[in-house]
Amino acid sequence: MKTIFRHSFPLLFGASLLFFSGCQGQQEMSVNEAAASVDSAETNVAKEQKAEGKPTHVIRQAEVKFKVENLTASTQRVETLVEHSGATLANSNQHQTDDTRTADFVIRVQPEKFLPLLQQIQKESMQLDVRTITTDDVSMEFVDLEARKKAKLAVEQRFMGLLKEAKTIQQILEVENQLRTIREEIESAEARLTYLQNQTALSTIRLSMYQVVPVTVPEEPGFFTRVLEAVSTGWELLLSLLIGCFYLWPLWLVGAGILIYLRKRSLA
Repeated sequence: MKTIFRHSFPLLFGASLLFFSGCQGQQEMSVNEAAASVDSAETNVAKEQKAEGKPTHVIRQAEVKFKVENLTASTQRVETLVEHSGATLANSNQHQTDDTRTADFVIRVQPEKFLPLLQQIQKESMQLDVRTITTDDVSMEFVDLEARKKAKLAVEQRFMGLLKEAKTIQQILEVENQLRTIREEIESAEARLTYLQNQTALSTIRLSMYQVVPVTVPEEPGFFTRVLEAVSTGWELLLSLLIGCFYLWPLWLVGAGILIYLRKRSLA
């Protein structure tokens, strides 16, 4: 830390001088130029911090998909492994199609337990379809964001001082506009830093396990079964016809009446 301070002090001191000279003279440097000088100084400090071996920040992710013999049993074992590893199930869901049952997991685990847990999980595999591991070193971005955030905070403080010194409404509005822009940049840097911290603090395993479900094909009935079904269907049809005849009894009465009438006329 002493070495960093010794190297960065001239830069910060020079930036500070530029700030104050801009405040006093307003001919040599504008507020935006002063902000740029601080930003440049902090970027140089970030490079020195990286060169002196600051802790690295690496995002580790794995995507694994494989077939299992029994999805229910494998799911229980994976959940037990996750619990014993001190990991977290960030997401879990199951779904089924006509011939497949699938379970998907998103697992967050400490970086040092990332590979051991992945190897234990893969023991459930009958057929490995996908295994992808990626590592992304974001150390430089992390250090750069921290330095830029520090620079923007310094600029923000300087603008706060200028706001107190502003004499006219136009000056107040101009400084407030600059403050709003700087605050948005600070919040953006903080959001990105939070994301990187979250992604590097815990590694991610995206797991998909599936079980093939046999499709049941109905067997065709045998000869005697079909004969019995035909006899049964014929008997039911005959009964339906007989019952239907009873539904038509008014027609039978009308027909009988017509026949009797015609017969009497022929005898007369």
